[in-house]
Amino acid sequence: MGQTITTQRPDAITDLHKAELTEPNVALADAWRACDFPALYAFLIYLVLSIFFFGRLLFGRLSAFHIGMSPDPGDAIWFLEWWPHAIAHGLNPILTRSLWAPHLLNVMWTVSVPFASAIISPVTVTLGPVASFNVLCLLSLPLDAWCTFVLCRYLTRNYWTSLLGGYVFGFSAFALGHMVPGHLQMLLVFPAPLAAYVTARRFAGEMTDRRLTILLVPLLLAQFLLSLEVFATMTLFAGLVLLLGWSFGSSHARRGVLHLIGPIARSYVIAMVLASPFLYYFFTVEFTNKPFFTPAAFSADLLNLLVPTATNELGQLPLIKAVSKQFVNGWIMLAWGGVYLSLPIIVIAALYAWSHWREPLANLLVSCLIVAVLFSLGPILHIAGHALPIALPWWLFAQLPLLKDAAPACLSMYAFLVLALIVSLWLATADMAPMLKLAVAVAIVAFNLPNLSARFWVRAVDTPSFFRNGLYRSYISEGETILILPYAYTGNSMLWQAEAHMYFNMVESTIPAPDEFRRWPIFPALTIKTYVPGATEQFQAFLSAHGVSAIVVTDEVLPTWQIFLSTLNVRPVKVDGVSLYRLSTKPGFDVETTLRGLRTGFDTERLAMLVISAEKYLSRGQSPDSLSVLKATELGLIPADSLIGPPMLLVPGLESHPNSNINPRLAYGVWLGETSDGLVGVGEQVCYSAVASVVEKLRGVSSGIYFPYPDKLVTMSAADARDGWLVITFTRAQLTQASALLAAMSAQGMLRQTPPTAATQRTGACQANVR
Repeated sequence: MGQTITTQRPDAITDLHKAELTEPNVALADAWRACDFPALYAFLIYLVLSIFFFGRLLFGRLSAFHIGMSPDPGDAIWFLEWWPHAIAHGLNPILTRSLWAPHLLNVMWTVSVPFASAIISPVTVTLGPVASFNVLCLLSLPLDAWCTFVLCRYLTRNYWTSLLGGYVFGFSAFALGHMVPGHLQMLLVFPAPLAAYVTARRFAGEMTDRRLTILLVPLLLAQFLLSLEVFATMTLFAGLVLLLGWSFGSSHARRGVLHLIGPIARSYVIAMVLASPFLYYFFTVEFTNKPFFTPAAFSADLLNLLVPTATNELGQLPLIKAVSKQFVNGWIMLAWGGVYLSLPIIVIAALYAWSHWREPLANLLVSCLIVAVLFSLGPILHIAGHALPIALPWWLFAQLPLLKDAAPACLSMYAFLVLALIVSLWLATADMAPMLKLAVAVAIVAFNLPNLSARFWVRAVDTPSFFRNGLYRSYISEGETILILPYAYTGNSMLWQAEAHMYFNMVESTIPAPDEFRRWPIFPALTIKTYVPGATEQFQAFLSAHGVSAIVVTDEVLPTWQIFLSTLNVRPVKVDGVSLYRLSTKPGFDVETTLRGLRTGFDTERLAMLVISAEKYLSRGQSPDSLSVLKATELGLIPADSLIGPPMLLVPGLESHPNSNINPRLAYGVWLGETSDGLVGVGEQVCYSAVASVVEKLRGVSSGIYFPYPDKLVTMSAADARDGWLVITFTRAQLTQASALLAAMSAQGMLRQTPPTAATQRTGACQANVR
């Protein structure tokens, strides 16, 4: 571990403080080229490791299997196909109606990876997008590791410790976590360590401001076109490093830090000018897609710092697996909970901080490490999956563009970059026997070893023959809009569309749905079983409003949908793994008027059914504390034929986690049960203007009305089209009165009335997202 590349070994830390900042140190620059044969050997080592860990099953089957076990790989595969397809057909690649048709989707607000798509396009054209995706995944970690190796080697002048430093970052828990769902935008982060490398060389006086700008601009542009989120967090972290570097440095170092601000700012300006076409659409075309989860859902668990997940080989041990299953949001934590630092690395970081505490560079690195870990924990502290009432400084991001919706756990990327430097610097300077250093290196690799099961990382491409063999061309016209079941993120429709070379449009995607889709009452039922009164009417209106002319259902999910689809009175055509339902084109109708009526009937009928079901349940002598949605369903109090959709999504190859198990009181998009104060509560997500008249009638026969929950409803205009959870609580006597009142209103048809008032005219603005 102590071997160096040259007989000269200037102290890197001293160099950073004593180097002249005016003239480049050409001799030193020539002595330490970033790319020489030893550096190429390092890349080959990383590449062999990547292929061994993740790609053993891909030999000879590069297009038949893909890395990743969730629906997310389909996103990246789709965009790898989309960019060359759009350019070849003269389409605007930033705006598309191929997804969420006929809505115009702005891909700049998605994980579209245009830079990666351009680089890999020759492979895409010849072997297809699945092969391109696999190649990029296998190259991503070696690239990240190699660029970190270059940075570590520059600072330490030591080949072997730098090789280990590259491994610490490139094959970190952060990288392994994002390899699970194939998040290319989080795997291709090599510009970050390279940007740090060229900046450090300018700080040391080895290059001019002009050369720094020339090198930094393409790195910034590449990261911008790989991931806006990483670009934003990289910018934030770079600013933090400069600030802390100025704080901890000597007067000479402070002048050096201040001198860096000009060329870095100039590099950002030039990069953004070059990216201006993308920025134009980013800021001018409205983005109406809402993320599936809040930042808290993608926060790291404090216990994850020491306990690995299933992405790590140690995470397969039964005791460790039992602990990691408790982390926030279960399997999601495999991707976004990658903050496992490992015991050897934590010990090394502590020893480095202790032994080098007088050095400004050590203070800078340790401070950056603490900040990165702290921010990766998100807005509130989670320990073993339990949220504690301890606020963390993530709220500082809430006011910043691009960062307010970022996943906190992604900040762990910078913690691992700092740790790579710390490990490399500590081993290079530690007064230890070579064999002891080797033992430390082996311990680091062993504790951070990826899951050695090849099948853990790879899944077979599940494209039905109907799409894979081109049969769709005989049944679907080019440019036609279809709906595919399994729908959106419950299936791989984006991958199938990519393999069909964008031949048809879809009213779905794994990209979060636009608000226009979310406001339709039937929409949530397409992805998870939901209580939907009048489901057939709701579905037919949804299909007509979006111009859907055919429904394609795979054989795998046909049993889930067959009975419901039979209500469409359409005879399906069975062909090679799918059933095709051809829909007749209906004359146009006023979408907003229809939607207002559907929304009102949906919200009021569900509210009435919940109240009536609770009354019937308790009238049978059942205990209030056993009341739940699932119990009411088992007893037939909630109509079984109104429960539409597939069961909860389970990721193939992974066990169900406790944090994703269904809550019996909160199921099928509604809530039913006993409250903490002994009352009976009912709840659903509503558009207030749709239920305003019913809510007013319930005021006198309820204990509390909360909207949007947990705020208590005092006064609100009946025309207010706000969307949110409505929860109403009752005593036992009040529940009886409310049930009788709503039953009478239902019998008289009052719950489905849609009078042409200002209230109903605004109901179409509701953004219902019952889940």
